[in-house]
Amino acid sequence: MFYEASSVLASLALLGHWFEMRARGGANDAMLPLLALAPPRALVPRAGEPVEGSTAEVRVGEILLVRPGAKVANPQHAHDNNEDPPLAKGSHFI
Repeated sequence: MFYEASSVLASLALLGHWFEMRARGGANDAMLPLLALAPPRALVPRAGEPVEGSTAEVRVGEILLVRPGAKVANPQHAHDNNEDPPLAKGSHFI
């Protein structure tokens, strides 16, 4: 009886670990397309002039200039249907 209980407990622990790793792998696979959308450079208006710099230098709350045809990740809509809604020309993306 003792060996049965310990083997069932060990099996359940391994099964739980397998489910956790499977879920984590699915989450990583879902993040890869979003990371691919992040451009390496960004245009940020500073002192009235657009300055091109690394996306790592962009601070929270700054406005980005997006050129026509540029890729922009929109995490607010990524979980809905993996499509970004179209933005009107001249609209602000926050």
